[in-house]
Order: sequence, then structure tokens, then C-alpha cells
Amino acid sequence: MKAPPRALGLLIPLVLAGLAACTGDNDGVLDAGASPDAGVPVWVVEANVPTTEDLLAVWGRAADDVYAVGVAGTMVHFDGARWSTLATGTRDDLWGVFGFAPDDLWIVGGDPFEGDPIVLHYDGHRFQSERILDHPEGAHALFKIWGVDGELHAVGQRGLVVRRREGVWETVSAGPLADQDFVSLWGTARDRIFAVGGRSEGRIARYDGERWTTTAPGTPGLNAVQILGDELLVGGVHGFLARHDPATGVTVVEAEGLVDLDVHALFATGPTSDGEGEAYAVGGSFAEPHRGVALRRVPPSL
Repeated sequence: MKAPPRALGLLIPLVLAGLAACTGDNDGVLDAGASPDAGVPVWVVEANVPTTEDLLAVWGRAADDVYAVGVAGTMVHFDGARWSTLATGTRDDLWGVFGFAPDDLWIVGGDPFEGDPIVLHYDGHRFQSERILDHPEGAHALFKIWGVDGELHAVGQRGLVVRRREGVWETVSAGPLADQDFVSLWGTARDRIFAVGGRSEGRIARYDGERWTTTAPGTPGLNAVQILGDELLVGGVHGFLARHDPATGVTVVEAEGLVDLDVHALFATGPTSDGEGEAYAVGGSFAEPHRGVALRRVPPSL
């Protein structure tokens, strides 16, 4: 792995319970509590979300049609004006949500310590459970789900990968290196889907339209992935952030050990093959005391 060509700046420690209203000034750092009249986006706390449970994933098709899922079977919906709860019929944790349309939503989850993985379908009126009959021993939960052209892929514990094609769920092999949890999933086309994970060391799996294959890139455990052009942007434990070229297997480390907290999700706005482009990563600690962190890629001169 190569040395980082770009620095990442610590943006702000974030309390996991909420995020204050933010805007930018000329120091490049987001500040809390400024006015939306400044001409930049503003984050506000959604104080009227009707749950006290942690929310773990969000998906939406429009500003007035947003869904979030979380702990203890929680699911909430935002209609552009207010949040409401939906009765999913389960008390197990829900870790991922994806939809093709308002009447075609898919939710995955499960208790990581016992039971079977959960798949729920929501048709806009009611939830229906779909069973995953074949899964590795100890694979109790699915963590993320993504789909295209009516085909769905979901990933979870112990290298579990499942695919729904023509209305049927099947467990698919991702190769001998699919021996650790897959926790994040990203795709741009039917033949270009990636999953990342790993606890003791990183794993990257790729779907080429027909089969999954898994590699060990020599990184720490990974929790987050985004496809950017020909490369992947990945994040993981202890603030690990890197670019990975799946064609060559080369990983360029951009940050490691900058913080002692784990990266759980990231987002970038453009290609990163030269290290340029804005990128943001967020994460924290699931264990008490809960702490959050956000990181932003900045040019070396800043």
C-alpha cells in the first residue's frame, strides 16, 4: 500500500444522538447554528421523529418520500411535512433499506447473535416477510441491500450474500475469502456491485453480473464503500480511508490512525484517481461512551 497523496482534516466531533444546524465560513469548517440565509445548505435536527430508537439506514426517492429503519424493528417515513411510524411486525434490528418504488421497498436485518436473517417487503400498505433458507452457521443478520433492474443483492454476517432474481431468493457464494462479515454495499449497474467488510482484516467483494468474487486487499476491516469512476473509496476501523483499484488490486491509503474511531459511512462528489475531489466520512463508537466523528478531504495546502 502506498503513502497518502492527500490529507484529510478532522471536521467536527459529532454526538451520535443528533446533529446541530450547520453552515460554512471562510475557514472551511462547518459551524453550528448559523442562518440558512447565508446561501449554503443547512443541517437541522429533526426533533419530531416519533422514535427514541437508533436509526441505522435511510433511503428515499424524493424530498417527500423518505424512509429510515433501525433498532427493534423501527421504521419511520417522512412525507415532506412530518414523520410517522410504520409497524413492521418485527422487534429485531433493521440494518438496511432500499426501494424500486413507493410500493416496492425492501428491508433487511436480524439479531446478530441469534435467529435467522430478516427480509421484509413493503408494498406501501403492509409488510411481508421473505425467508432466507440457506445461510452459513452464525449468519444471523443481513446488513445492507441494493438493487437494479428488479434484481436485489443483500450482504451480511459470515460472508453471507443473497440475491433475489425473478422473485426467488438464493444464497450465492462469494468465494473462499468471503469468510468475514460484509457490512456495506454499493452499485452503479447490474454488473458493477461491490461489498466491503471484514473484522480482523478487510474484504472487498465484486459482482460482475453473474458471480461474486472476494479479495483480501491487505487493509484493516472495512465498513464503507463508494464507487467513483474506476476506483472505490473505502473506509474502516480506526479512521482508515483509502482508494482501491479493483482492476489492479492497488490500494492507496489516504488516512490511517488519524482518529481512534471507526468510519461507518462516506460520500464523495467526484472521481478520486488523482486524489482530488471532495469526500466526507462519518463514524464513531458503538460502545459507550458514544462518540461521533466526521472527516473531510482537504487539499494539502490547507
